[in-house]
Amino acid sequence: MGETLKVIGKGLYGVAEAARLLRRPTQRVRRWANGYTYPRKYGEGESAPILQTGRQDQEAISFNELMELHFVREFSNLDVPLQRIRLAAARLSAKYGPYPFSQQKLFVDGKRLVEVAEEGFFSADTGQIVADFAVDFARELEFREGHVALLRPKEGDGRVVIDPTRALGEPILEEFGTPTRTLFRAFLKERHIDRVATFFELPPDVVRDAVEFEQRFSDAA
Repeated sequence: MGETLKVIGKGLYGVAEAARLLRRPTQRVRRWANGYTYPRKYGEGESAPILQTGRQDQEAISFNELMELHFVREFSNLDVPLQRIRLAAARLSAKYGPYPFSQQKLFVDGKRLVEVAEEGFFSADTGQIVADFAVDFARELEFREGHVALLRPKEGDGRVVIDPTRALGEPILEEFGTPTRTLFRAFLKERHIDRVATFFELPPDVVRDAVEFEQRFSDAA
């Protein structure tokens, strides 16, 4: 019971669930989070975790760690090699702590992230791309005390949030607090938006948005 109480209000995810939310294969997310070993001619090589939280091959991922992996995904979408992301995370953690990518000061106007880029995170000619990325991505984030505290996934059309203080961090409809997965499961059973809306006493268009949000993630992991 004590361990359960510790995660209330903080958000906690299995690796497979984190992978679903990140829309990346489970094995890839596990490697980002925990690192991995690989065979070499003599013995084994080791690739360190990108996360800077001192993990020891854990299957549970906190909300803060999920946000760090969200940044890793976005950086990899910009074709930043993982070795550069890993090196940047290690260097930044020495300055900003265990959640270096989730710092508000890196994203308030993109300038600080460009400074990081100029230190070798990205190639020098991508400064404007980095600044544009920072501004666009920051629209999905809400910061509290300088750290990411809430995510509004762009797939949720502004109605869906991932908030560790609500529903243990499950994606929910911000206005109503209903988990999108609950509505999606009901839709899979009923196959009718209006019936689900009536049962949960929600507007049909809201239920439709929740179902469409979940459908985008159903095959992600």
